[in-house]
Amino acid sequence: MEGIGIEKNLEKGLFYTRRAAGHGDRDAQYNLGCLYEEGTAVEKDFGKAIYWFDEAAKQDHDLAIHKIQELNCEACVVPFTVEYVDKVIEYENQLRIEEPDTYYWEPDEEYRNNLVEFFSDARFINALSFLALENGKVIGRIDATIISSRADADCSTAYLDWISVLKSKRHGKIAQKMLATLQAVLKDKNIHLLIALMAGNDEAQRFYKSVEGASIHDQGIWMDI
Repeated sequence: MEGIGIEKNLEKGLFYTRRAAGHGDRDAQYNLGCLYEEGTAVEKDFGKAIYWFDEAAKQDHDLAIHKIQELNCEACVVPFTVEYVDKVIEYENQLRIEEPDTYYWEPDEEYRNNLVEFFSDARFINALSFLALENGKVIGRIDATIISSRADADCSTAYLDWISVLKSKRHGKIAQKMLATLQAVLKDKNIHLLIALMAGNDEAQRFYKSVEGASIHDQGIWMDI
């Protein structure tokens, strides 16, 4: 990366840094976090920077621990990438601890494998997923998909499939922050309408009724096939 003893080559430096980080080398994990934070040899990505700083911090890397404390002064929203699969599993388990009567399926190994395959499955090309992070941990998740239909020869509508936040973190307007991020991305993609089915519980209804620009229209229809 710095050309010490050899010709400087950012591409090769990045390759070996990623390789070492993936094999658990804490210095490489910290260095990769710095590259993502600074946008050196890679596109600047705050979420991935936090991820790799957090991985190094787990191995007591002092500089990484300082970075985590510095960067996580408040929750941030990042794209859900394959690097976050295990953190999402931790989040799903925590959801069930905090609300044991709400979720009736388990985030088991099959579910984890499905998440990993999600990122290479062409069926999910129109899917959008974001995570809310706090201190390197997932505290919220939002999932949507862009609807493509030949019926109106248009592709300007998206469906909000899932939005959830740990019950212990719902005071921080995390859901609003994730929704705002999703809406900004959709706007860049020329999506003009986001449709959601409003959950029947009072908390979910209060949330949707508080969303600026939202209005309640037809009820959802569920059809078994």
